Parts: sequence; structure tokens; C-alpha cells
Amino acid sequence: MKRRKKDKPVVITITGPSGVGKSTIIKKFLEKKPKAGLITSYTTRAPRDSDLPGEYSCNHAFEKMKDTEKDFFKLFSAHGNFYGTLRKSVTEAMAYSDPRVLILIPEAVKVIRDYYSKWPALLDLIVSFYILSPGEDEIRRRLVGRGEALGRSAMGEAEIQKRIDDCKKWDEEALTSDTPYIFLKNEEVEKGIDKAVKQMLMFIPD
Repeated sequence: MKRRKKDKPVVITITGPSGVGKSTIIKKFLEKKPKAGLITSYTTRAPRDSDLPGEYSCNHAFEKMKDTEKDFFKLFSAHGNFYGTLRKSVTEAMAYSDPRVLILIPEAVKVIRDYYSKWPALLDLIVSFYILSPGEDEIRRRLVGRGEALGRSAMGEAEIQKRIDDCKKWDEEALTSDTPYIFLKNEEVEKGIDKAVKQMLMFIPD
């Protein structure tokens, strides 16, 4: 792999629970960094309106993904669907001079970082952000608003409460994990996105 003269973080992992604004933050980040791009992950689920261009390659048969599992870091199950990121996609991204972004669940972040821990110089090219969930009232408001984007008229109260509980669980685990996250907050409507992106840019030098 051809290396740059001066190494800097170029692979950005970003994670956080439902409703914290991961896609919106990345969309804004890409506007600020037009030469940046996404690393595509593969999934068995259908496309969603909320997906960013290039974020996912959708509608893959699980059997086919399972047959080529050795090419992925690992296959993960989330909300009844399977997801995977190719090892070669991340390794190739490390050769770019402009950042490439991955939206991942926390377990996937750990697997990828553990994989590259064998090569410290490559691990140094990865920066991992975690978006903390806002207060319960705000996350509830966002989840209710996401109903149509998830392909349904509204999310049921039981599902909303489960996702709120998951937010708290994810945050607690992230704050106590050994993953070197840089924590972001997106609490304020509109302003929160700009603040989160500004903080991200501090860790991604030109």
C-alpha cells in the first residue's frame, strides 16, 4: 500500500444510538470536506430514505454474505438485518489523502480497531467518534419523527421506549469502554449539528 508523506487520521468511524443524528452530522461533515467520502458497508436490508449515498450496498442475500464472510471484518446483526464491511475497503481507504467515513455499531468499531492493532501505524490512521444521546424527551421527539423514514406511519410506544433504553445502555458502555472514542454531543436543534461537525474537524487536519 502506498503511504503518504505525512500520516494523519483518514478513516473516521462514527457510532451512537438511534436518533442522535449520525447521518445528518456526516452529511454536514461531507459538505465541509467535499473531497471526503464514505466507505460502503453491505447489508441484507432494503434501502432507506435516510441512507446517505454510498453508505450501504443493500438487498444482499444473507447466504451470499455468509459464503464470503472471510472478506468482511465480521457480520453483525442489528434490528433483524445483517451488516458487514469489507477489510479491503478500509485498508484501501488508508491510502487516500482525504478522509473516508464509516457509520458503525460499537461492536464493529472495536473489531476494526482490534484488527489494525497489529499494525500501529495503520491504527493511528483511524479516529473514532461517538455521538452521545440527548435527553430522553429530545430522543423521544426525534424517534417519533423518524417513523416515516423507517417505512411506517409511526413508531409504537414500546419500540420508542426500547430505543430510549438502548440509548442509555449504549452511552454507558461507550463511556466505560477501552475504545478511545472522541465524544460528541448533538443536543440543540440545528446548532448541535454544527457544533458536532466543528469538533470533528478539529481532529481531521487539512
